[in-house]
Amino acid sequence: MLELLSKRLKREQLFEKMGISNQTKNRSKYLDPLIKIEWIEKEFPDNKTNPNQTYQASESGKKILSLISKGKYSHNNSMSNFNFIPAQWKQLAETPREAESAS
Repeated sequence: MLELLSKRLKREQLFEKMGISNQTKNRSKYLDPLIKIEWIEKEFPDNKTNPNQTYQASESGKKILSLISKGKYSHNNSMSNFNFIPAQWKQLAETPREAESAS
């Protein structure tokens, strides 16, 4: 999903590229968790129902994608096999300065 969101896409475009239907259950299962941990950002974050809403990988999401693509973290060909929990993923995406300020 992060690779697909290297450019802004509407939800229906994203889900079509993923081969899934544009239903609320898929938004809740796939998109919302990545928004919550700030790997994906909305174009209109304060307007949930904007008909022009698009999504794009955030800077944190791009950092995670870079780590994965460099082979630093193996995922065994399945997102469900990552041995990290979401809080740890978010921590990996923080820059050292952000991590220091959080302490």
